[in-house]
Amino acid sequence: MRKTTVHILSITTSVLLTMAGASFTVISCTKTTAPGTEASPEGAITFSGVDTKAAVEDASEISEFSVWGYYTPEDASSAVFNKVKVTKEDNQWEYDGLRFWQSGKQYNFYALYPAVETLTTGGVAEDITCDASGALSITGFDSTKGHDLMTASCTGMLGSDPQPVAFTFSHMLSKVSIIGKVQGGSATVTSAMLTDLIVVGNYNKSWSNSNTSNTSVSNDSDTELSALGANVFGKDMLLVPQSTNAVKFSIEYNTDTETGKTETFSLSFSEIPNWEPGKSYRYTFTIIGDYIVFDDPTVRGWNDAVGGNVVIDVTQP
Repeated sequence: MRKTTVHILSITTSVLLTMAGASFTVISCTKTTAPGTEASPEGAITFSGVDTKAAVEDASEISEFSVWGYYTPEDASSAVFNKVKVTKEDNQWEYDGLRFWQSGKQYNFYALYPAVETLTTGGVAEDITCDASGALSITGFDSTKGHDLMTASCTGMLGSDPQPVAFTFSHMLSKVSIIGKVQGGSATVTSAMLTDLIVVGNYNKSWSNSNTSNTSVSNDSDTELSALGANVFGKDMLLVPQSTNAVKFSIEYNTDTETGKTETFSLSFSEIPNWEPGKSYRYTFTIIGDYIVFDDPTVRGWNDAVGGNVVIDVTQP
């Protein structure tokens, strides 16, 4: 059994889903390629586009996704795609079995990154479904596994007027950064901890808590602080969106003038009571001698931080 493959059309292309042709069928054990190589079967759905884990900031980091596709009026073949995994291998996008447009039908497509298979077999989520209305359901998503989570949709495509399908992915999680600085002298954070977090959640139109007990996230590696700042958890945290009312932050640190000093802080979330989907939250503190000063936290759209949404290119093959 060989997978359907398509070469990337350009280094800037993210994901391209192209359909053209007449009646809908599925072809197994068939290989297709983009222009410049073998000719793709007329009317075939092909993918061209965009390697990664953790926070995705650019479309070029996307290496896989799952897609659902449905058409109306419904018949026995209305479910065109059902969490079909599309992956990039050797600069080619591959998936099992070709799909074709059917004239007179209207198509809706929904995508999830990473692929369902990656999430469920890797213990990141228990179950994931998406119906013909685009209602996504995720059970038992564990944010401690370090995966980003993004969705996209493209609806209202006409089988009688084939056009490339373009996806724009949106982040479903909250990105949280805690940055430590030092003003004068030196300081080393020897441990950092966030407590009373929600790290496992269920999604059905909105996020709900799936934790069975209070959870903490910690980093016991030494972090040398500077005037420019350093992430005391080593990297940005991708967390289930949640209320911040119960969350507490604590650090243990040494300075050049005093060793073994331990301080415990409760972050003030009076201005930001919730971490919301697709938002980036940055908390900054500065050690000044015997004092620690917290700056006002900053919040911005996660996508704004990288100059726009992760856009899936539309490039007609």
